[in-house]
Amino acid sequence: MITGDRVRHARELRGWTQTYLAECVHVTQGAIARVENNELPLSQVLLEAIAFQTGFPLTFFRKPPAVDFSEGSLLFRVKANLTLQEKNRARRYAMTLFEATMQLGEKLNEIPLRLPRLKEEPVQAARMARASLGLTPDRPIGNLIRTIERSGVLVFPLPISLERGDAFSAWVEKKHKPAGEGGIHHPVIVMDVKSPSDRLRYTIAHELGHLIMHQAAEGERKQLEKQANVFAAEFLMPEVAMREELITPVTLSRLAPLKLKWGVSLQALVQRSQSLEIITQRQCTYLFTQISSQKWKINEPNSDNIISEKPRALRKMMELIYGEPLDFGRIANELATSREVLREVMVLYASRTPQNKEEASSTVVLPFQGHRNGCDRIQSN
Repeated sequence: MITGDRVRHARELRGWTQTYLAECVHVTQGAIARVENNELPLSQVLLEAIAFQTGFPLTFFRKPPAVDFSEGSLLFRVKANLTLQEKNRARRYAMTLFEATMQLGEKLNEIPLRLPRLKEEPVQAARMARASLGLTPDRPIGNLIRTIERSGVLVFPLPISLERGDAFSAWVEKKHKPAGEGGIHHPVIVMDVKSPSDRLRYTIAHELGHLIMHQAAEGERKQLEKQANVFAAEFLMPEVAMREELITPVTLSRLAPLKLKWGVSLQALVQRSQSLEIITQRQCTYLFTQISSQKWKINEPNSDNIISEKPRALRKMMELIYGEPLDFGRIANELATSREVLREVMVLYASRTPQNKEEASSTVVLPFQGHRNGCDRIQSN
């Protein structure tokens, strides 16, 4: 059975309007709208034309409706920054990768989810989250993405840029479950990999705060965002450590080595200094003025010296099941998805061959364990 949601899925992932797709397949916009609303049966000729134009196989359109991918923090972004088209496109990419992960996961053993869901205030929640993830309370977090992948968070990189938003997160339920399996929600973070490394780490910590504290997303958007920022600050820059590191007088030159040590921006360190009352609001404003005068608001110096983190888990799952090098044609055929989408996304994941010393020495734990007889820890190389 062909479902209109699959047509909408492919169209929105491409960032196309109904009018544009209609022109590509030589029908009216109204016809596409009726197809997507399941009001008009999709002929074989039209189906083949849509599949050809969107790059999705015919089998994709015959799959059951896509998972009900919760908007999560994307709801905040669309109200604040993102256009509806940006939101829909990012969400469809995330849905495609989530479905692929769930399909691959059926061949692998699940590992327990270790991400806590807390009701504590943000500072305490951040401290408890560190403890739950096996992190020391006063040291920098090495590879943040690998750390949260080991806790069961699915991290999906986007091959498109979110011009006015770096990431979003959600708890997503697997829609089509085996008989007898209860509803299982998976924590997901979807990120724009084009952001500077220091900014991306803070954004991921911010989204982690949403996942841990805001499962129901209840409350005013600004308040929820503020809470996630407080969480991220404590999670990445613990107060117990910052009171020793942030020595007065706080200057940009003194903050420069701390930026590299803690993997955060100068702006985050300045704001942290003020929130801990190590500097006054006036001093904070002065330091931000200096940053602006140097045109560092978007790209700060030495950001390139902070190791660029990439997720690993989904690609590792494919390597375990299909071997290397990855045959995207075969994988896309078995998953009934777009080969082009898989190819453009997989280059954003860390490969088996270590790209740097940190990656070479790290240990990766998959959201789903190795094959049924496998262990749950797999060396990244």
